[in-house]
Amino acid sequence: MEFPKQSCETSTYILIVGSSGYISSKLVPRLLEQEYRGSCLVRNRNRIAAYAWYGSVEVMEGDALDASSLDPAFQWASVVYYLVHSMSNPRCILEKQKNINLFRKGSC
Repeated sequence: MEFPKQSCETSTYILIVGSSGYISSKLVPRLLEQEYRGSCLVRNRNRIAAYAWYGSVEVMEGDALDASSLDPAFQWASVVYYLVHSMSNPRCILEKQKNINLFRKGSC
């Protein structure tokens, strides 16, 4: 997958936020089979390096707790799968949601 050259109005570009989990491990191959374009956003790319699809996608590093690190990932996104979750800290959940909401307002 690579970033599209045309605008988001003419092409569907998928961003998967939180790509290191079980659901992403099943979702990404399905999207690739259907020839969708997009990227995976993870905090640490090494966490997904073992997946068979790793070399077939654009991998971006960012943290949902740091809104400025998300700007490049959301630049072309017309569809976002938000698969980030926190099992321990409720504050983190609220902060991540706040940052994602900022980008939802500005996406295509």
